[in-house]
Amino acid sequence: MKIILFHFPSLVVILEENWDNKNNPEKIKSRTIIIYLVKYVFFGIILYVSHTDPDWNVYLTFVGLLTFRIVTYPVAIISANKGDDENA
Repeated sequence: MKIILFHFPSLVVILEENWDNKNNPEKIKSRTIIIYLVKYVFFGIILYVSHTDPDWNVYLTFVGLLTFRIVTYPVAIISANKGDDENA
């Protein structure tokens, strides 16, 4: 179970990158919302597993997930600012 929980975010990112709908902004918006919801459901599953498994600490798991979310925003902003610049 821990291996699945470890690799799930990578699978979500791969699916997100493989959807090529640049010509349909409405589909992009709906899929972005779906991916957003799936990520938070996944975080909820991780917190549930950490709460029910005696080997996991729910507080450290929460702090780890929170740290992941906090770091995600600056990385997204930096990536968006780079754009399609090949030299950056």
